[in-house]
Amino acid sequence: MFLLLLFLWNFSFGQQNQYPKLRQIVTDEANVFTQTQLDQLRQKLSSYEAEKTHQVVVLTISSLQGETIEGYANAVFNRNQLGQKDQDNGVLIVLAKEDRQVRIEVGYGLEHLLTDALSKRIIEQQMIPQFKEENYYEGINLGTDTIMNIIDDPEFAAEFAKDEPLLPIWGKVLLMLFVGGFLSLFFFFGGKAFLGSYKNLINTYRGVLTGKIGLLPFPLMTIGTLISLIVSLVFLLMPLLFFWVFLSAFALEIDPFESIETSGLLPYLNQTNLVMALLLLLVVVPLALALYRMKGGREESFGFSWTKNDKSFMKKHLTFSASGRSGSSSRSYSSSSSSFSGGGGSSGGGGASGSW
Repeated sequence: MFLLLLFLWNFSFGQQNQYPKLRQIVTDEANVFTQTQLDQLRQKLSSYEAEKTHQVVVLTISSLQGETIEGYANAVFNRNQLGQKDQDNGVLIVLAKEDRQVRIEVGYGLEHLLTDALSKRIIEQQMIPQFKEENYYEGINLGTDTIMNIIDDPEFAAEFAKDEPLLPIWGKVLLMLFVGGFLSLFFFFGGKAFLGSYKNLINTYRGVLTGKIGLLPFPLMTIGTLISLIVSLVFLLMPLLFFWVFLSAFALEIDPFESIETSGLLPYLNQTNLVMALLLLLVVVPLALALYRMKGGREESFGFSWTKNDKSFMKKHLTFSASGRSGSSSRSYSSSSSSFSGGGGSSGGGGASGSW
């Protein structure tokens, strides 16, 4: 047992020590800088750390030895605990010369400023063009200047993000048409399913008020209808949300999530207002429409029943109980809704990588 623990400790220690313990803010193991260039980089980054406390660290290596640059940069970053404690305000640039790869690894405290998209743009637009010409100092020097400016100046970051848009105008138009056409299918089928389910809800209330549907089976029937309404609302509302996000991000070039915060809508999106909206949508409005339909030419009288279910009424007015066209439509919608899925995840560290 002791030998096993000793082996595991030695293995872990060996794994940790395969990553360098940095002694300088710029470490040039690949020998891509002249001594003058090395001194200039160290002076610039050390002065920046002394003034702002942010650490922008550079490491060049000859080879990754078969490891991914993402895993290597993350391991070096964490072993050296870059950035200030409780601020996580470190940035590590790793250049692997023989592998022709570069990585900007960003501490958690700076991810909201130096985003993955901005890191990718720095690599692709400023570093890699220089690295292709073997101008390693020029690429690193320009990249570190831009990183420091982005961290310190929000206006510079906004201008840098807008510089050279990812898509030309015609590309944005085609993308919006494609996305709009694709999402409109979800909107169409979601709207159609929502109207059908809402009609069921109105007629269920109407059946209870006229004694055609018993009070005891009413809750179970209503639950099924409400589930259909919720699923159809996803198909109905999510396309609108996604289309707005695409419109904001690609056409208007604004941050859609930031515009939510500044729109003044957030104070109204609370639990009380949500409950009130659901009560209005699922109880008050359908109940009022059911009363209107009872008196709107049909002259149906109020009735009461505990268990009675009028099969003729249900077959005629509730689509989920019919075997004809309306039942087929319901089964078709259910099949399309089963393909809908969602998910989420998280990243262990921000940044971006590139190769040349």
